[in-house]
Amino acid sequence: MNENPIVKIEGLTKTLGRKNVVDDITVDIYGGEVFGFLGPNGAGKTTTIRMMLGLMKASKGDVQINGFSVKKQFVQAMEHVGGIVENPEMYGYMSGYQNLVHYARMNGITTKGRIDQVLDVVGMRESSGQKVRRYSLGMRQRLGLAQALLHKPKLLILDEPTNGLDPAGIREMRRHLRYLAEEEGMAVFVSSHLLSEMELMCDRIGIIQTGKLIDVQNVHDFVGGIEEKTLHLTVDPIREAQKILKVHFPKQTMITKGKTIQLQTAPDKVPELITELAGAGINIYEASLNGGTLEDKFLKVTGGEGVV
Repeated sequence: MNENPIVKIEGLTKTLGRKNVVDDITVDIYGGEVFGFLGPNGAGKTTTIRMMLGLMKASKGDVQINGFSVKKQFVQAMEHVGGIVENPEMYGYMSGYQNLVHYARMNGITTKGRIDQVLDVVGMRESSGQKVRRYSLGMRQRLGLAQALLHKPKLLILDEPTNGLDPAGIREMRRHLRYLAEEEGMAVFVSSHLLSEMELMCDRIGIIQTGKLIDVQNVHDFVGGIEEKTLHLTVDPIREAQKILKVHFPKQTMITKGKTIQLQTAPDKVPELITELAGAGINIYEASLNGGTLEDKFLKVTGGEGVV
């Protein structure tokens, strides 16, 4: 991750009527990272993205992209941005390659080498000669990503980039975005509702709720901060083990299947439990502690509200 931020969002606010739908958001986004933007339905994600792209005027605050103000230096700021908001629009009667040539000409990009380069990055070189109307959704998404990369942006903004993709397509998109951040040093800003995918894809995540940015953390630190984890114990005799565990967890429901007991516990309690079970003559065949997920922590932070 680069030391100097590519994006500086400072006090960004959008007021509609008497309500702040985005309320004083401040955050820096750096080159070399994938930044995930999460929030429940109506939290202000799309409004924030529109203000970052200059598609909506901010009521207060500003966004600086590579040192240029979106409010005061819009053209210069947008020269450093590539983005896909919703589905990429392409000409279906033209090939993928022809679409990129057309876009490149409109933006003053004259080198054929750059088109070939972005096609290689997204794995579309072999299929670029096909008509876009024959493309699958995943191929259209990858071609849209290639188009967004043509002018070598410093910032890539993607709204639901894996929406509608099958598991193979999602994994491929994740690989592309990780490459762009790690190898190209690009700042990648991703909004998505697929929490498990964001956990695998992102370096940091920011959670927005009712217009306010309530938390920004490294993904691994954020998930690792979950106080309770799931303990799986395979033991015998299981009834004796249950009696001992109920002394420690009298109000907790334990899930029992065969000789396996599953329950929630703080990690620091596990050694004591294992020692006591072994001391009581319980045979312990397996003990595993599974960490919580980004979904677990997200639901806890937002009070159980879903992501949209």
